[in-house]
Amino acid sequence: MPPFGQPVSKVPPSAPSPYPLTDCLSYADLNFKSACASGNPAQNNLGGAGPDAGPAEIRYSRVGVYNSRGVDLVLQAATPLTRFEDVGQSDVGLSGCEGPLGKVTIQAGSQVTLVFSFQDSLDRSVVALPSFLFSIFDVDGLGSEMASITGFSRVIMSNPTNLWQRKSFLRA
Repeated sequence: MPPFGQPVSKVPPSAPSPYPLTDCLSYADLNFKSACASGNPAQNNLGGAGPDAGPAEIRYSRVGVYNSRGVDLVLQAATPLTRFEDVGQSDVGLSGCEGPLGKVTIQAGSQVTLVFSFQDSLDRSVVALPSFLFSIFDVDGLGSEMASITGFSRVIMSNPTNLWQRKSFLRA
């Protein structure tokens, strides 16, 4: 295993992807476009930091359909959250939506453990999807950004990338 901060493996930019496009056809189709159509998720109170009142979560409604039922993606903070407070920035530190994408912002130098779950849109029971694709954007390495992810079967990274992969986490 290479030392921390060194790429585990690199695929030359001219090499074909080791994962054929048809692999994506077996995954649940998730889409934030309608969940973020209003510019905000259905519930936006991650870690109780607002701006909404109510449950301490971000709820993206009907991001997909499974077994003919709508599915919500719910994010909850399992540890205390320090919201990004730079009011000079256009997002004013609020998590929620960025166009058709979900967005989580936290203060630089802080960390939070997030729990992602899928729930039935009507009765809010937990839904176990057999498989799905999940993307992380804007881990650009300004400061020290890291995503630690568990419970996945494989990672597909763009090439070139400024990310390092080592076991169960990615780091810029």
